[in-house]
Parts: sequence; C-alpha cells; structure tokens
Amino acid sequence: MGHFRTTLALVWGAGFLFAVAAVPAKPDTILVGAPNVGSTEFAMNTFDAAAEFTLSAPEYVTTVDVVLLGGGGLYDFALQNALTGSIKIFSSAVSTVPTSGQNTEVMTVDQTLAAGTYFLVGGKDPADTFPGWWLSDGTYVTYAGTVADGIWFTSPNAPWSFSGANDATSAPAFAVNGSTVVPESSTPLLAAMGMVGLAGMAGGRRRFRQSEWRARKLTTSPAQTYRRWPFSYFQLK
Repeated sequence: MGHFRTTLALVWGAGFLFAVAAVPAKPDTILVGAPNVGSTEFAMNTFDAAAEFTLSAPEYVTTVDVVLLGGGGLYDFALQNALTGSIKIFSSAVSTVPTSGQNTEVMTVDQTLAAGTYFLVGGKDPADTFPGWWLSDGTYVTYAGTVADGIWFTSPNAPWSFSGANDATSAPAFAVNGSTVVPESSTPLLAAMGMVGLAGMAGGRRRFRQSEWRARKLTTSPAQTYRRWPFSYFQLK
C-alpha cells in the first residue's frame, strides 16, 4: 500500500510540473508608447530629445523600440529616471542608422521597472543636418501607464524644454514592450494537487522507514543489531 501511495504521489507531482511548464508565456505587448509614425520628425542635428512615460505599476520590460530617420552616424539612447539631478540609467544602446526613411531600432532592457516616471533620451553623434527622431501621430498606448503628449529637447548648455500639444507636437515614436507569464485558471488547482502529492510521498517514505525499523528490531539478533547500529545496541536490549 505504501509503494502504491508513493507511486501515485510521483505521478501527481510529475503531472503538476508538466502542466505548469505547459502554461505559455504571453508574447511581448506594448505596455506604453506612441507606436504610430506621423508625417514629420524632430531634427537632432543640434538637439538631444526625450520621450516621457509613466508606469502605473511594476512591469517587466523586455525592449524599447524607437523609430529614427536614417542618414548615417550613431544614435545614443538611454532609459533613465530623470533628465536632471541624480540620474539612474536602466539601459542604454548605440545604434547605427544607415538608411533614410523610417528605421526601428531596439534597445534591450530585460528587467522589472517600478511604478513611476521614466525618460527615453536620445542624441546624435556626430550631429549633422539629416538625422532625426520620427514624431508619432498622437495615438498613444496606455495599457500599463501614460505617455506625455509631446517631446523634451535640449541643446548644449541649455536646460531641458518641453514642446507639447499646444505647439502641435506629439510624442516621438517609441514603444515600451513587456512580457509576462500568466497562469491559467487551472494552475491553483494543479498547485494544490502537487502539494498533496508531495505530502503523500513524504508520508509514505516516513511510514516505510518506521515499518522497516520495527521489522529489523523484531527479527535481528542482538549481535547483528550491534553490528548494524552500534550506538543503539543497549537501547534495543
């Protein structure tokens, strides 16, 4: 009977692990962003620019996409918590955009960001007259937070300024992507089954060891007991 219970527990535990492993991970989804490109771009020949967004709860961010105008040279981008003062950078990337038109560049993040406001800051190196950050059409994804309706910009030795909807300026084109594993509705039941199975296996092992001890105590001679359990010999007499 004990062996049957142990086997049943193993089957239940294996079934639970298989079911949990079979729960699919949701593909990346846009948590917040301005993914639709409009008809113009923000020239970055002498300006750095930034998009502002807020997460309403902690989210696991996989990547951030930006849509840039090509023309050669390097773009430097960073995801950070502020524009001035004590700045914490969560991720950064350097991208080469060789072609004209719209070029989607990807920055890897792969970490959980706390609820709060963040800035996606970009600059061009070296600065020239061609490159830019495409502006969105003003359609925002607010699944996990909000997007500032406009763009931050600065030039050397100048403070950051904001150009918003009043200036007919939308947020630059970007998307903050995230991915999470969502348990199915049956997972809690499977977890309970797995715990019951593990408990049964542990109980079966304990009962088997106790019955084995009693059998040895009843059938083993004192001399054999001494050879097997020298420290228990006087307790068994």
